[in-house]
Amino acid sequence: MNNYSNIIDIPGALEGIENYVVIKKSDYFPNYYDFNDVDIFCSNRESFIKKLKVNLSKQIGSEFRVHVTKKKYNTHVDIFPPDANRLNLRFDVYDSFPYQKFYTNPHYFLYILHNKKTIKYSDIEILLPCDLDDIIIRFFEWKEKPEKTKHLLYVKKHLKEYPNFIKTVKQYTNISERSLDVLKFNSTTRYDNFIIWGNGIPFSPQIVEMIREDPNFDIITMKRFHTGDMGTFIKKIYDCDPYPWEHLVAKTQYLLKSKQEIIFILVKNKNPKEIVKGKGEFEHLECTNVINLKIAIRNMFNPKWTPNRTLAPLNPGVSHDHCIHGSDHEGQTEHILNVLGLRSLNFYKRNEEKDYYFPYHIDYVLPEIVEKNINELRANIIDVGPIPIESTPHFKYVCGKKEEYIKYFYNNFGTKLCEDHFPESFDKLINNFNFDYRRVDGRESAPIISSTNVILDGVHRLAIMKKLNHNKVKCFQIQ
Repeated sequence: MNNYSNIIDIPGALEGIENYVVIKKSDYFPNYYDFNDVDIFCSNRESFIKKLKVNLSKQIGSEFRVHVTKKKYNTHVDIFPPDANRLNLRFDVYDSFPYQKFYTNPHYFLYILHNKKTIKYSDIEILLPCDLDDIIIRFFEWKEKPEKTKHLLYVKKHLKEYPNFIKTVKQYTNISERSLDVLKFNSTTRYDNFIIWGNGIPFSPQIVEMIREDPNFDIITMKRFHTGDMGTFIKKIYDCDPYPWEHLVAKTQYLLKSKQEIIFILVKNKNPKEIVKGKGEFEHLECTNVINLKIAIRNMFNPKWTPNRTLAPLNPGVSHDHCIHGSDHEGQTEHILNVLGLRSLNFYKRNEEKDYYFPYHIDYVLPEIVEKNINELRANIIDVGPIPIESTPHFKYVCGKKEEYIKYFYNNFGTKLCEDHFPESFDKLINNFNFDYRRVDGRESAPIISSTNVILDGVHRLAIMKKLNHNKVKCFQIQ
């Protein structure tokens, strides 16, 4: 049973109006559920709404409330049945593009209206964008609000039907061609995230090691956060989940008793294997790389059930009080970055196509490649300042005196030290150190230093070089 509301006859409400299109039409249009929107592009908001209200007056009596709220880019026409506090239906009316995250040529808006098509519902003509414009508008909606992955999924599923899609997007917007890579199923890369919940934090070194050792992922950054009220925090995190909040409450109830702290881990997914999960309005993208790693970590570190029970996909005896959360798609990662008050994904991606490797946190400028005596360089140690390499906790660690570095790392992990410099990661670098290292992407990598010889990136490598009596080192020097 569909339980459509259908108090308003939408075709009747639009009958006889010209110069508009219904955008992002649902599969069940013109049926609708309570609280649904009908999104409209039109040439003139005031004229459209005037005619809409006349048509509505033929369907509903004075006991209905019709609220009109004008905003900068759009106007809401909200319809409330008699004695109802809950919105029944909203017409969301635009007469220009509302997008703020990218430029769209206003001439394209007029072209969409000019290039419209007509479909009859109950012998009433409804105006819609042509199929190409419809799929492009859905893409725009996802670019503006990445948490709305139903639009991205729709575009991915139908993109092959529209060979002029990329050409049209490039013609009318400033969206880069590289940004369009996400439209491919199993695109070259994407960014995901993991959240270690309070019940998993005691196992964070082992959990991070499992992520580090998975060849599908590179760890980009890690941050610790105090969540405050855990219930409020969880609701914000799951705001862009395809399933309704009511479905998630029971699954997350155990977290209310956990430590009010999380560790956020941003990863680059180097070879995503995307699949479609769910049906209808719950249809969404997931990645088997993330799914498999989540299951492995949960099997290892989730609390155990007593007495023994089994609930797939976890091993017998493993509870579903999950120690870790993982993203379904890149839109969720963008959403969680926003919830946590962190920079957008563009910040973490900003140096990816530069000639030389620079980590995301250093502003890229074309470096001067110089050879330096290692004794000239200074490492900027937290709460200490610039000191010679041989005085650092890093060098002492390489020499076997590990306690100072371990204390230094854990005192600052996730706050002032946000890269994967766990002692286990440092051990791996020591044991596999290669003077001639070159990244998989072919870009040259070297310690980065300032004009005053302060090390901006590469203290761990330089500490190893110092121990190996390698006194002349190639560096990227920037002003």
